[in-house]
Amino acid sequence: MKPSPHIQRVHDAAVRQGNPAYIDPSTGLMVMTSAYLRDRGACCHSRCRHCPYEDTVVAHPPLTVARGPIE
Repeated sequence: MKPSPHIQRVHDAAVRQGNPAYIDPSTGLMVMTSAYLRDRGACCHSRCRHCPYEDTVVAHPPLTVARGPIE
């Protein structure tokens, strides 16, 4: 899913400034830029918003959270 035009502008500004991430203006959460994710060299399969490895992500199902007690 593509980010909204506003989010894309915030992302693009972060990339231009050389920042690895930006704060999502609606949620306050940190979001990694596509430049940072690309520089990591491989997809982490976490379905990152700006994943430059889109083809790889689509081939993998969403991550699941383990249920039950932590040992």
